[in-house]
Amino acid sequence: LTFPLWTSESLQDLRDRKAKAEEKATEAIERHASEVRMMQETNNPLMKALHFRNACKAHEDLDYSGYRSYQKMPLERDMIHLEGNLHLCSLGTIWTKKEGWFADHELLGSAPALPEDFG
Repeated sequence: LTFPLWTSESLQDLRDRKAKAEEKATEAIERHASEVRMMQETNNPLMKALHFRNACKAHEDLDYSGYRSYQKMPLERDMIHLEGNLHLCSLGTIWTKKEGWFADHELLGSAPALPEDFG
């Protein structure tokens, strides 16, 4: 059973990095849509190729923005404030380990933490 735990500073730092990644991702998505539109509108094969390349680059920028990994982080969910400037995410995960010494972990599900549990 795991629950993400952060200090106030590290949580703010992650939120700032997530905001920057979202900004980069939004710009890349807009650039991709624009290049695809321009590619479809032109009849010039060289310009089509150029716009296609630019659309691919925008898609690559989206992949490298880090947006998808931050998107899965529960940074905006309800946090439970603990003593000592710590914040506990209210949603945790339940894992099991497959048989064997070097076995992978398998996600079984999630579990909520309620503020009453810490009061």
